[in-house]
Amino acid sequence: MRLRFLLFIYLFFVVNLEAQKDQKTKQQERVESTHEVTVSENSFVENLKNADFTNVDFPEDVVIGDKKAPNTVIVYSSFTCSHCQEFHTDELAKIIKKYVPIGKVKIILRQYIDDMGALEASTLISCLCGNSSEKNIDTQHKVFMNQKKWMESQDPKSKLRNMFVSFGFPMENVAKCVEDKKIQASLMKEHKRATHDLKIRIIPAIVINGKVYQGKLTMEEIEKLLNFIK
Repeated sequence: MRLRFLLFIYLFFVVNLEAQKDQKTKQQERVESTHEVTVSENSFVENLKNADFTNVDFPEDVVIGDKKAPNTVIVYSSFTCSHCQEFHTDELAKIIKKYVPIGKVKIILRQYIDDMGALEASTLISCLCGNSSEKNIDTQHKVFMNQKKWMESQDPKSKLRNMFVSFGFPMENVAKCVEDKKIQASLMKEHKRATHDLKIRIIPAIVINGKVYQGKLTMEEIEKLLNFIK
């Protein structure tokens, strides 16, 4: 009787173990399948692999501060990235306020195009603001401050375009600029430099005097990396 009971317990565990293995295998298959779909649909990554931008110029850098400042902080971010929004409105704003006026740091803002929303917002800013760094910086700030409003709306594309109209840009200019293929190619060339040359995979990414740091940094961490504090 005892032998039968032990045999029953053994068989129960074997069957249960096999069931768990089968469940894990199915879960893994679902994960792998999802991954494959995600990669195949991510045209920004796939198309950049063989894209030729030889005859395309990089976007003109948006510089905050004295171009001759001894320290350079380059920020790669996306307008659809919540962590980027938090970094721009909190930590970066503190750095700009403390070190730009005294000429110790210059900030360069660059776009990391990771989806269509980021591409459209970046295209509109580049086209509508032209070579005016002041207007560009101001508009970038407004887009970040209104990020949730347009991203969480029923029609984000229309909301984004109407948002630019509310900033003072004529709708006809907005409609024309959003389709500017030359600017889009320029932005994608910058994205290719970020992903292929700088190996950036996490945003915001901060390049401090030539060295890349991926992920959101605090003001104190940036100060330490600049050797401003110990």
